[in-house]
Amino acid sequence: MSATTALANVVSYSLQVALLAVAGGLIARAMRLRAPGAMLAYWQGLLGLCLLLPVVQPWSSAAVGAGAVSWEMTAARTGASGARPALAPVLAAALVAGAILRLAWLALGLRRLARCRARARPLAVLPAPVADLPDRLGVRARFYVSVDVGAPATFGHRNPAVLLPPAFLDMAPEAQRAVAAHELLHVRRRDWAVAALDETVRAALWFHPAVHWLLGRIRLGREQVVDQEVVGRLADRRVYLEALLEVARGLIRTRPLPAALMVREGHLKNRIELLLEEVNMSRTRIAASLTAATMALLASAAVAAWSFPLRSPGAGEPSSAAGEKDASKRKPERKLVSKVNPVYPPAAKKDKVEGDVVLDVTVEKTGEVSRVSPVKGPEALRESAMSAVRQWRYEPSGLGATRMTITVRYTLDETDTEKP
Repeated sequence: MSATTALANVVSYSLQVALLAVAGGLIARAMRLRAPGAMLAYWQGLLGLCLLLPVVQPWSSAAVGAGAVSWEMTAARTGASGARPALAPVLAAALVAGAILRLAWLALGLRRLARCRARARPLAVLPAPVADLPDRLGVRARFYVSVDVGAPATFGHRNPAVLLPPAFLDMAPEAQRAVAAHELLHVRRRDWAVAALDETVRAALWFHPAVHWLLGRIRLGREQVVDQEVVGRLADRRVYLEALLEVARGLIRTRPLPAALMVREGHLKNRIELLLEEVNMSRTRIAASLTAATMALLASAAVAAWSFPLRSPGAGEPSSAAGEKDASKRKPERKLVSKVNPVYPPAAKKDKVEGDVVLDVTVEKTGEVSRVSPVKGPEALRESAMSAVRQWRYEPSGLGATRMTITVRYTLDETDTEKP
């Protein structure tokens, strides 16, 4: 797959994800899903569908069947600035570099967490209100008091650690219990491992705002699920709300860590509103809403894939040695015996217009091209492609007229000559 085709697929995929994310937001609003568990499952399912789009959808190909032809037209770039680097490889390199930088930033954050834990003071004896929680919840985690954090943070998979700010020791006993229960529930749910996967997705698709938005909804949903379980089993609602506000005040004074913080900026308002609302949805309503939402999302995904199709590696690309071998295996019905190379229009070269021109062509049984109609492609390049194809000649055939698709690709490069 060429860099141009790969970049075009990235753009198409980005548009698919954007359309699906917008549809997902509207569907969630229409379905009025307010139960935290249902909302978390919905947003995670939507993200999963976005990630699976390239796998589950058919990739379009301009070279379909025996009657499809691909032809490439390459010309030198023109302009006062002289030769310029090809845009597609530069953008592709920028996308990869952005992902690497994002992963590097994440790795630095993990190192910072490790340093914070190393400097923190282990809490060997848990406060009385917290002492029974590990056994009650069936989880084990090491508690630390760290001056580097302003809000509780949980991290680690095999050996989970809970970093607590010094202010935790001065909280009321009920607030201590609520905060510790929140963190231990994150450990029991293995949210750290899931959050690490989320951040990997964020790094790979760092350039897409819809992905960042979806991950934010998932993170909020995860916190709301834990909130609901804490107030439902382990803490009073009013006490828990006060603990959230107290933790938020401490977070303002410090630099946040890349961990499962109890409070994150922008989420506190939503969490408090949901806690005050006390949402109660029956299982039947939740199941019906999720089923309807799933069907609507699948329909939206189909529309997105149809609107912005991905191109297969061989779609309209110049044939390499392997490509020529594959083309020979196809054994087209009509053999091309005489062709005229398309001329790159000077005006199009000056304006740096490039792309694919797809033509619908009818070849008579005599071998002459009788009809050429443009299907899609830049207007500035269509007439050049049509004029050349009209002069092509094929071997006569006793099967009558043949209809085929011809794709002419116009590409600007750094050479000084025009070549097919």
